[in-house]
Order: sequence, then C-alpha cells, then structure tokens
Amino acid sequence: MKECPACSRVYADESLRFCLDDGASLVSQVARGRAPATMRINPPRTKPAQATEVLPGSRLELPAEKQSLVPWVVAGAALLLATVLGIVITIVIFANHRPSTSTANLNDQKKSNSTPAAGSQNSPGVINLAGTKWTQTSTISQVKEMNFLANGTINNDPTDTWRQDGSTLIMEFTNGYAHYEGTIAGDRIDYKAHNKVNLEWTGTLYRVK
Repeated sequence: MKECPACSRVYADESLRFCLDDGASLVSQVARGRAPATMRINPPRTKPAQATEVLPGSRLELPAEKQSLVPWVVAGAALLLATVLGIVITIVIFANHRPSTSTANLNDQKKSNSTPAAGSQNSPGVINLAGTKWTQTSTISQVKEMNFLANGTINNDPTDTWRQDGSTLIMEFTNGYAHYEGTIAGDRIDYKAHNKVNLEWTGTLYRVK
C-alpha cells in the first residue's frame, strides 16, 4: 500500500508514483514513521513581586484629612454623562438602521429560497448527498472514504469540494487538481475523473451511511 504524504490518501496499486488528486510523490506506508514527541519542560516558577511598603512619615503617605473628594465627584459625574450619551446614541443608531436591516433580511431570505445550497435535492427520487458517507472502488485501486458535508466540503477539507445538480455529482480535489463527475443512482454513483496531468480513470461510490 502507498500513501500520499500531502492528503493521506491510500493507494493499493504499487505501480503508482504520484497522487492522483494533488500530484505529490507517494510513499510506502511501511516506510513512513513518526518522529518522537518533543519533550516540553515547564519554565521555573517565579515568586510574585511584593508590594512596596510606605513607611510612616514618608512623602508618599498623604494625610487623610488633606485628601479631597472633589476629583471623585467630578469623575463620577463625567462617567455618568458618558453613559447616558452612549445609550442615547445607541438608540438613535438602532432606530435609523432598523428598516434597512429588515429589508436586508428579507432579501437574504428570498435569495436563499431561490438558490439551492450544495447537496440540495433537485430531482424527485434522488437522494440528498449532504450528511452521507461513501466508499469507492476505481480502475486505479484507489482506497478512499468520502463524507459529503452540508457545507460543500468532502471530509471537512476546504480544498476538496462537492456539489449536486439533480442526479449529477461534481467533485473537485486539491483546489481543482482532480475533477470527478458522476451519476447518482440510489446508493451507487458511477463516475469519470481526470486530473491536470491528463490522467483519466473511472470508479464507483457505494453508500455506507
């Protein structure tokens, strides 16, 4: 068995040298090893700095009778005024933007109703692929399990995407390096594929969940 170091796809065909979906050089699964985990040493604990004590009679100690309450009163009044102004400004902004927000939400709702999402069911009798899991066989002995997520990705990989148009399934791997196009027939999908180096192959997906 050979494995792609870039996408971890596994191939049973020992004669293959490059990954069909991203072009990376394949390596033997037996030859691949993992480096030992790096040991992490925690830094030594340091003692918290002690607060500086003010000795009686020093210049840093102010007599209690000489401290004035005026700065505190002024600061409290300024804080209260700022809070009131903030509330008023927030109410004015919310009142001015409320109609436009409602209109935008209505437009978004119309757009979502008119545009089918990835994996939508467009034809009667055809299953919706979103949330299903499949395995496959192909002419190049490729071993792969595919999970079609509702966000339009395969196996939650943003570089591998899928979309459904009725009974037609289109898949793009490694940002379009490989292109798949298949026909959905119950729990089976027959497809044809090719990549950017003009290699072509066929295969079949079988539903497992």
